[in-house]
Amino acid sequence: MDDHEIRDDWFNGLRNGRDDSANDTLRREAAFGCLMAGLGGGVAADRFWYSFETSGFRFAVLDLRTERMPPGGRIWSRTQRDWFQSWLAASADHIKEGRPLFVAGSIPVFPFNDGAGSAEDLGRGDGWSAYPDSLAEFFSLLLKAKVPRLVLLAGNPHLSHVAQGTLADAGHSMSVVSVVASALNAPLPSMGTPRGAIQASLRPAPGSEPGSGPRLSYTTRTQSDEDCACVVEVAGASDGTWTLVASFVGLDGTPPGDLTAVGMTTLVF
Repeated sequence: MDDHEIRDDWFNGLRNGRDDSANDTLRREAAFGCLMAGLGGGVAADRFWYSFETSGFRFAVLDLRTERMPPGGRIWSRTQRDWFQSWLAASADHIKEGRPLFVAGSIPVFPFNDGAGSAEDLGRGDGWSAYPDSLAEFFSLLLKAKVPRLVLLAGNPHLSHVAQGTLADAGHSMSVVSVVASALNAPLPSMGTPRGAIQASLRPAPGSEPGSGPRLSYTTRTQSDEDCACVVEVAGASDGTWTLVASFVGLDGTPPGDLTAVGMTTLVF
C-alpha cells in the first residue's frame, strides 16, 4: 500500500500541514482491507505491516507510509522496528542455511534518486534518503542479524530496475538485490520518469573505513522508464549460490496497449 491508495504524496506528518482527514483514514483502511482480503487476512487491525512464509521463503512487508514523520524524523515507528528485529530473530534457521530473506516496502531502499540528500529531496520526504537515521537503523538490524542474502521488493518511482549490491560493516558483509517495479499504471500512461532520475551505481566514499558504520555499494543491472509488473524467481544451487531471475512486463505503447516483455535480468548472489 502506498500514497496513491490514499492521496498523492500522502504520509503521516504531511509536510504541507494538511493533517490526516477523516476521508484519508477511510481510504487508508479500505485500501488495506482490500489488500488483506487478497492475502487471506490475519493481520492486526491497528498496524499496516505483516509477514508471511511461502514456498520455503520468509517475507516481511514494512509500512513505510502511514508511520512516516516529517523528513529527518522516523520513517517507521519504534514498535515496527522492534517487530522487524523480532522477525529477523525468528528467521535464524533460514539465515543459518544461507537462504535469502525477502523484505518488501512501498519505496525502494536503493537505487537512490539523483537528488538524494538535497534540500528538495529532504523537503519532499518521499524516500529513505530523507530519513538517514531510520535507514542506518534498518541496515544495522540486518547486519547484526548476519543476514547472508536479502531481496528487497518495492515500487513507487515509476521506474523499473534491478540493482545488485553489498551491505557491510566491520563484522559482516551481505549480498543485497533490489527489485523495483511500480506495477502497471493502467489505464493511465507511464509517468515517463527520465532514465537519469536514479543513481545507477554507488560506491563508498574514498577513505571511508569499514568500522565507521554500514556501507552500501551497488550497481543497477536493468533499468527502464516504464511502469512495469515483475515476476521474481529464486532458486538455490548445490554450491550454495542462489540465482534470481526478474522478468518485467509493461504496456505496449499508449493504453490500452497490450502487455509486452520489457526486460529480464538473471543474476547470482
